[in-house]
Amino acid sequence: MTRQEFLDGLAEALAGEVTEQTILDQVTYYRSYIDGQIASGRAEADVLAELGSPRLIARTIADSEEAKGDQGGSQKETYTQQSAKSESGAGKIFSSLNMDEKTRMILLIVIAVLVLLCVIGTVLKIISSPLGITLIVAVCVYGYLTTRRRK
Repeated sequence: MTRQEFLDGLAEALAGEVTEQTILDQVTYYRSYIDGQIASGRAEADVLAELGSPRLIARTIADSEEAKGDQGGSQKETYTQQSAKSESGAGKIFSSLNMDEKTRMILLIVIAVLVLLCVIGTVLKIISSPLGITLIVAVCVYGYLTTRRRK
């Protein structure tokens, strides 16, 4: 799906559900969001995949407009608009990466966790060995004696 197909699908799904002004506002919003993401280096296909179905977004917008009418005109935003505005530093960094970079980052995190688990396992083996227990007792006794001398 291309950007234009997405925007056309959104407008088509919104037709008859919301006002023409709302359709124009939403299409303008999503066009600028997609353009901004592409300008930051993301692939168009990745941005569109993240947004999902234009029909689902249209349903959310229509429901929001309906709820807005029920609540005396209080303004609501769609889920995608809220999440786009509320992304924090780490979220912005991760969402600006393409799929290959995300895959590499996740792989590095998994490798780091595995290395950490190996180190912890090794330390636990040393601690549970007779030598490790002797070292722990020696450190505890030394700590006790040195703090006792200071008093």
